[in-house]
Amino acid sequence: MITKSSIMLGLGESDEEVKEAMQDLRAIGVDILTLGQYLQ
Repeated sequence: MITKSSIMLGLGESDEEVKEAMQDLRAIGVDILTLGQYLQ
């Protein structure tokens, strides 16, 4: 089974937080990651 997740960016997160989240998702076997950008 293919697993997927998504992250919304542009809400004040740091680059390090995004990197850590991406690494954590990969470590638990998430296959597809979608990144979205919050625009005001």
